[in-house]
Amino acid sequence: MRGSGSGPSVGDRRTKDPLDSARGAFLRDLTTFHQSRGITVDENLKINGKEIDLYLLYQVVTSRGGWEKVNVKDEWDDLLKYFRIPKATNSSVVIKRIYHK
Repeated sequence: MRGSGSGPSVGDRRTKDPLDSARGAFLRDLTTFHQSRGITVDENLKINGKEIDLYLLYQVVTSRGGWEKVNVKDEWDDLLKYFRIPKATNSSVVIKRIYHK
């Protein structure tokens, strides 16, 4: 008999994903930062029709040493794989601009 026993079923267990919490906090902080400077943030940024996750972009760039190191080493093309975006003529320039904003 279903439900007669030892607590909630698997479908009833709700755990909060820490990644979602971190992503939400990051986006709130980013929005607050930009608003304090009168800048609007477009959260629906895309390259070749693929959405760019700003939190993931931030994580990838900081894991490589930050803006300066990625820029000096010109690793912007390498970042495209994290978003499943093929290397195209201007994709690396666009992702660089998105990060810089």
